[in-house]
Amino acid sequence: METLSDDDNLEYEVQRFTEYLHARFTDTTPRGVVMGKIPRKDLVMSFGVRVPATYEVFPDPDSVDFSRLPSRFVLKPVNLWSSDGVHLLVRQGEQFDELMRQKSFSAEQVIEDIRLVFQKQKNPDTRILAEELVVGENGRNQIPFDYKFWIFEETVGIIFQVNRNTNPVQIAWFGPGFHPLPDGFVTLGKTWAPGIPVIPANAEALTETAKKISLLLDTPFCGIDLYTTGEDVYYGELSPTPGAAYFGSMFRLSQEFDDQMGGYWKQGCLKRGLPIPKITSPPPVLLRG
Repeated sequence: METLSDDDNLEYEVQRFTEYLHARFTDTTPRGVVMGKIPRKDLVMSFGVRVPATYEVFPDPDSVDFSRLPSRFVLKPVNLWSSDGVHLLVRQGEQFDELMRQKSFSAEQVIEDIRLVFQKQKNPDTRILAEELVVGENGRNQIPFDYKFWIFEETVGIIFQVNRNTNPVQIAWFGPGFHPLPDGFVTLGKTWAPGIPVIPANAEALTETAKKISLLLDTPFCGIDLYTTGEDVYYGELSPTPGAAYFGSMFRLSQEFDDQMGGYWKQGCLKRGLPIPKITSPPPVLLRG
């Protein structure tokens, strides 16, 4: 993908998917799907989609009472993104196996780690969500595969299968219908490693759930993260502005694919009578050498 310059600082109408993301990242207008983990979870649950059970919401890290939680659970800050401060914990006596980091933690070490994340992020919302740790199709002692749908109403642009049980994280790609993505559409960076594609047993149900959420959100585009037990589909996260392709450090889209998904986004805007966004500089991925 070629690089662009922002020296001229001229406003222009977006065309590519990553340019639409740039318009969202740089737009200060509130968007309905941008909210914390708990409101999003409540919203998706109102759509009739299964969500991990909420055990408790603690006001701050120091309030977390591990004695009130089951043997398997997830702790995550309510209003931080990606995996910052997230702990997938399985109780082993007085210690906890942390599945994402693949090592043992004491309760005090978990809390200290979350405190450090809050200090780094300088986020005023210190609430901690404790919720169900879903057992995925890949086994009880594994982190469930994360299936990330980039979807434009009923049109699936791409599906990412993210395996966080490895270091580095492994990623595999699918096109619509869980068909292999053509070579050259995505170039992997140095952060992640290529993974082995695993089509889930209920692949069709995953896709239909992603489409359902997308249509009910009534937005031209959204990233929707789902998990599966092999039978049941669980909601993970909504990502109105996924950053991986936008920043370009994890992976890059080919110009053809960037343009193709930009076309899907444009169709959604035109359908709703929304103006095509304009930006004054390229997204970071197009500025990287």
